Amino acid sequence: MVHAWPGHSGWSTMTNGAADSLIRVDWDPSTGYRLLVANVNGSGHWCTSYLPSRGWNNWFKC
Repeated sequence: MVHAWPGHSGWSTMTNGAADSLIRVDWDPSTGYRLLVANVNGSGHWCTSYLPSRGWNNWFKC
C-alpha cells in the first residue's frame, strides 16, 4: 500500500508492508505539525511526522 498527503512529494511506499488502518492522525494548524500512526499487518504500529520546515520523516516503529 502507498500513501500520499497534500503537499507531499508524491506517493510513498510504507515501510515493511501495507497499512491495515490508520490508528491516529494529529494535525496542529498553528505549526503545521502532523503525526500519523498506522497499524501494519504483522508488524505493529508505525509512525511518521511532518514539519513544514523539514518535510516528512521516514516511517519508524512506534
